[in-house]
Amino acid sequence: MDPDLTIVGAGLTGLTAAIEAAERGWGVVVTEAHSRPGGRARSLAGPYRANAGPHAIYVDGPWWTWLESRGLTPPIVEAPPHSGIVRAGGRLGPWPAELGKAIAALPARAPTEETFRAWLLRHTDAKTAEAIIGVAFIFTFDHDPGRLSAAFTRQGLHRALAGGARYVTGGWSTLVDLLAERAAVQWQQSALRAHCTGAIDPPGTTWHDRPAVNRNGTLSVATDQSAAPGLLAEVGIAAAQLAVQRLAETGKAGKATSEPAARQRPALPR
Repeated sequence: MDPDLTIVGAGLTGLTAAIEAAERGWGVVVTEAHSRPGGRARSLAGPYRANAGPHAIYVDGPWWTWLESRGLTPPIVEAPPHSGIVRAGGRLGPWPAELGKAIAALPARAPTEETFRAWLLRHTDAKTAEAIIGVAFIFTFDHDPGRLSAAFTRQGLHRALAGGARYVTGGWSTLVDLLAERAAVQWQQSALRAHCTGAIDPPGTTWHDRPAVNRNGTLSVATDQSAAPGLLAEVGIAAAQLAVQRLAETGKAGKATSEPAARQRPALPR
């Protein structure tokens, strides 16, 4: 029997889309290039686990609410209580009090179309601006957060410092396993592709290159290979939900893509 929906990529975005579609009663097939699901949310094997992609999960956002409503929240821990040691001026020391004051003095909102660096320079001196940009690296995972949208980075700065960040016990693979189990994933290798990027759009360099979710009545793009490295998990999750919603609005399912595909398995509704 042909599936109602084919999802390309079994990362967090693809698995979320699979669950959303399965809850609608759709028959779903997910294709994945790697030997296990997770995408960039995979964790390296022990004895000391390391996350290959995201590190923290935020408990103050819509995705955590989505996980809670489905009983899919993973075990989490807070950051160590004495984590205020930072490297500043080439030396390790306590969090600079003046930096905290400078961040607190920033406006609560920032424009979307202006870069974070340009916005900061309108509110503080260059040295302090670069220090704040350095802090933003921790939660954006971007080599230069100053080039990102001021609105996006200002919101992330507030959330990171407000204490909403948690760490998944056992690494992000713990959460991936919960999502895969809920999607009733069954592996079925059918093909292997090589020497193929799978990118749907030309490689992007900034947040402006985010691909459109809607492509046509039967194709939605939650996030593609070229855009995904610059995205945080919540952005991809929101795109997955929007992709399934738009396909449902057309009255017919189709294909939702998130990453390059090569191996096939059915994700059956529970």
